[in-house]
Amino acid sequence: MLRRRSPLAVLALLLIVTVGLGACGDDDEAETSTATEGETDDPAGADTDADEPSGGPVQLTVEDSGGSTDLAVGDTIVVTLPVGGGTGYSWQLNDQELTGVLELTDETQERVDPAEEGDEPITGAPEQQVFTFEAVGEGSAQLALSLFAPGNADEPEEDFTHDVTITG
Repeated sequence: MLRRRSPLAVLALLLIVTVGLGACGDDDEAETSTATEGETDDPAGADTDADEPSGGPVQLTVEDSGGSTDLAVGDTIVVTLPVGGGTGYSWQLNDQELTGVLELTDETQERVDPAEEGDEPITGAPEQQVFTFEAVGEGSAQLALSLFAPGNADEPEEDFTHDVTITG
């Protein structure tokens, strides 16, 4: 014998099935990229391609060692390298010929995650050395920096190199 269901029960069942199917939908449709050419999906808006300056300085880190970058005269390149604060380790620009192509305009060392203002620095807390260069003329150069332990200027602990080509 056929059992008759109330319209309210049918409506409730239909609602449950609809909601259940909606929750199982394809998530790819909801996460489509809105980036256009030259943009990234990075929420911070960072340009992750060091070869395509976006009008601001080209940012390089230790992960960019061994790579290359094309710049125009007047562009800025910033190299940020990690160092243990208060340990005496430091990055040094190797003897090289940058004259007429790149000019070191600034060098700083800063805490990566500063504590409350006024706190004393903690020995070994993460810091970074920041080297800023300006492209002053056409040509090619290799940025070469080495990390030295205190009292050991002969044997670097780590090297950073990056080829730079500058056009007018």
